[in-house]
Amino acid sequence: TRSNRDGIGARVSVNDQVRIMTTAAGYASSSHAGVHFGLGGARAPVTVRVEWPSGVKQVVEKVELNRVVEIKEEN
Repeated sequence: TRSNRDGIGARVSVNDQVRIMTTAAGYASSSHAGVHFGLGGARAPVTVRVEWPSGVKQVVEKVELNRVVEIKEEN
């Protein structure tokens, strides 16, 4: 991968929701490494769009709901 191994700074979007990958939660603290989307009544499957810190844009289609998905940056 070209970006950092944890994807810190990656912009992830599902439907109309956007999250930025970070572990910063406040002064001298951190949170879990990952992004979470509450999709409510969304219908599966969904499309996940990732803009990596390196500038690479990646689209992962047909992602089922209620899953933990690990996405690795494409070269």
